[in-house]
Amino acid sequence: MSNLGKIWIVFALIVSVLSANVVDVKLSNDTVPKGSLVQLDIIAHGNDVKFPTITQVGDAPVVSQDQAMKIYTSNINGKSVTDNQKILTLSFVVQDDMKIPPFSIQVDGKEYQTKPLVIHTTKALPLDKKPFYLKFEAKKHKVFVDEPFVVSVYFVVRNDVVLATQPRYNPPKFDGFFVSEPKQKSYQNATHSITQIDYVLTPKAEGNYTITPPSAKVAIADGNADPFFGFSNASWHQITSKPITISVEPKPDNASLVGDFKVIAHIDKESTKANKPVNLSVKIFGEGSLDDVELPSYDIDGVSVYSDDATIKSEVKNGKIYSSYIKTYAFISDHDFDIPKHTIKAYSLATHKEYNLTIPSYHISVKANQAYAMTDSSTQTPQKPVIHTNIELTPKDATAKPSKVDIKVASWWSLFLAFVAGMLAMFALGKLKWRWKTPKFTLSNSEVLKTLYPHISEDKAVEEMVRKLYAKESGDKSVKIDKKELEKMLKRYKTKTEHKI
Repeated sequence: MSNLGKIWIVFALIVSVLSANVVDVKLSNDTVPKGSLVQLDIIAHGNDVKFPTITQVGDAPVVSQDQAMKIYTSNINGKSVTDNQKILTLSFVVQDDMKIPPFSIQVDGKEYQTKPLVIHTTKALPLDKKPFYLKFEAKKHKVFVDEPFVVSVYFVVRNDVVLATQPRYNPPKFDGFFVSEPKQKSYQNATHSITQIDYVLTPKAEGNYTITPPSAKVAIADGNADPFFGFSNASWHQITSKPITISVEPKPDNASLVGDFKVIAHIDKESTKANKPVNLSVKIFGEGSLDDVELPSYDIDGVSVYSDDATIKSEVKNGKIYSSYIKTYAFISDHDFDIPKHTIKAYSLATHKEYNLTIPSYHISVKANQAYAMTDSSTQTPQKPVIHTNIELTPKDATAKPSKVDIKVASWWSLFLAFVAGMLAMFALGKLKWRWKTPKFTLSNSEVLKTLYPHISEDKAVEEMVRKLYAKESGDKSVKIDKKELEKMLKRYKTKTEHKI
């Protein structure tokens, strides 16, 4: 009876403890230097737990949060006791002494309150005295929608500090922004080693945003390193930085671009012959992003227009973004035409005023090409086919007709020789199969045009082929392309041609 009594007492204690502590809170540390990262665990015991949405702990924004579940089961005197725990972990940066208010947690349909807590702070070490730290900076804190800007993370380690392993880095959370691939570089000064990570952000919509800062877990080596197993002892530390606030304003009315840009347009000639191309190149460049540039497709009646894919490049210099945009066009026609003017509205960050980027209009004079008109394959009278034979006739029997017997004999021997030749050819091909592959024509119209286009003035056949390709590119299904002839042209010119923008 005594053993059963003890078991019952233990069981009663477990039940009483679980019922008394349905919710609980724990701090990773209640006294920390200013600017330190602190973790708060909210623990709830029950089958159905609902945590509130928590974005701040006291006055400190939540840097990160995670949830976990734990299940503890024990069997006492044939009875199973289960403790279901759900844990919400909040991380935040403490700058001054603070009070953590109670939180309301719903467990199995009932409301429970956590107990309040207090965190005390001590004087923070100067950055240059710390063994390591994270720094999070934005080059701008007030931007427009679609205006890119740079934020940088600096991981700084004192030169006399030895890391046991690579830090475990958690990047910032850029909710509400488009983010480019980060660029990383490392350098060193007299006292510290610095790793810098740059991100280019582009706001999606207007509003005020708080960017969750990066954090890292750092292992500091304690003692000497083992040559085979590394450092036997290491102390782990978690660090973070302050969050960044960004104010995003709507894009100025009618402005397609935000930044300070210039445009250069160049046309190679304003007078040409019929079906000879005229080339227009457009370059936009300056400070800001050019990812959203929209140039016209130039839909001109009776004119075939070909354009390549735009080339867009961006780079970061001294925390600013500089971009360039290059696009080229080719116009082909047999009559005079006008290339219309195109205007892009932009907003200057330097003057805070709207301005226009203008691609001017051009009048193109087209002269008739008589030589071409005479040799145009579409107007040539087709010639009657000529049948050639390899039979040599002497003057004496030139008019004589071969007898039916002669024809039969010749046909029989022709078939026999053709059969033998075919067998020999198959045997030879079987031996040489590993050496020979049938070339395949896989180039797209645009790739072919880039190859042949520079040579249209050298060969009438190339000029005609380019015209057909342009027509096909524009959707004319009636155009027929001789692929064998096209392959011959490509073999002749593809090693010579370089496509220049």
